[in-house]
Amino acid sequence: MLETPGIDEIFDLYVAYGIAECLVRGGVEDFEIVPLGKKFRIVPEGENLRSQSGAEDSNNWIKNAIKNGLIDALEEMLAFHQALIRELGSEADFSRGANINNEYFLGIPKTLAEVRENLINNKEIEGDRDKTIPITLMPSAGKFLPQYFSVKGGNPIKIDRKNYALAWVGFHFYTPYLKYGKEDKTLVHIYALIPLESLKALEVLALKDLKKKLPNYWAEDFMNSGKLALLYHLAHTETLGALEVLTKKSFSLRAYTLSREGNRQAIRYFDIKDIGKLMNFLWLLKRRSVYHAVSFVDNLLKADIEAGLSLVDAVLFDEVDGFYKALRIAKRAGVIIPKIVVEGIQEYMNPTCIKQ
Repeated sequence: MLETPGIDEIFDLYVAYGIAECLVRGGVEDFEIVPLGKKFRIVPEGENLRSQSGAEDSNNWIKNAIKNGLIDALEEMLAFHQALIRELGSEADFSRGANINNEYFLGIPKTLAEVRENLINNKEIEGDRDKTIPITLMPSAGKFLPQYFSVKGGNPIKIDRKNYALAWVGFHFYTPYLKYGKEDKTLVHIYALIPLESLKALEVLALKDLKKKLPNYWAEDFMNSGKLALLYHLAHTETLGALEVLTKKSFSLRAYTLSREGNRQAIRYFDIKDIGKLMNFLWLLKRRSVYHAVSFVDNLLKADIEAGLSLVDAVLFDEVDGFYKALRIAKRAGVIIPKIVVEGIQEYMNPTCIKQ
């Protein structure tokens, strides 16, 4: 049995997903992630674990599985980082553009490379809390940013290197986000999927389908909104595997936005959403025609931001009038709305189709 450190719901979530990823890579056949308030318990299972002769052997086997899995995950992440540097130059952002603080460009991969090297050489990486948790991994830490409040001192929230590395693994492989940049303004919309009930291994792995495999850089003005960025992202990434998990299990979506204007970085936005409703709505549209569903979302968002916001709010808050408003605005903006899309919206508006 494993537990995350219990520091913060979002940071602990990333640690839990990181442990899950390492268990899979280390050969653990099955496990369960159990929410415990702001922390999570991970319970390894499977034939490999049951074949161990005693509790001590079993614990050692799990410890080695996590160690080997973490080495493997970090190697893949660092290889990706090096590929970005070769393609984009020395200031390539680590983890596909999630960080917007210049200090993180090389500092994070350097630390993770050291963690990997220590693991390979069987050196201790637990114990001392000497790594500052960046707001990318823990938005609540933003309240301590000196530039935001114009006070002296730095972020005092620190963690040991093992949990620091596990959190980055969980973020890197399981957390969807999109980056928007215009002139000297940069926004990164991050969507942390927090389970409210236990998840088995296959359900956790299905969530990886929501993470785009390529860098997320966009310049469309609607990406300025976290709500619209989420709708766009889901329209382009939603898969059957993720849908099965997100519509059958209870999740809370913690959406937050990192903002940088000039040299000033802060958390601009933090919200909680029901991602299952958006997934269900998009599935009803895609079931009729994936092409027309995705084209409708794209055209709507690019034509009028107000129409997009009305549509998202209608889905999230079950506001029927919001659908009519979104379609009226879209038509005035010249958006062609296919009949099959209208039929999908009508089906969703039927109370029997709305997920309670």
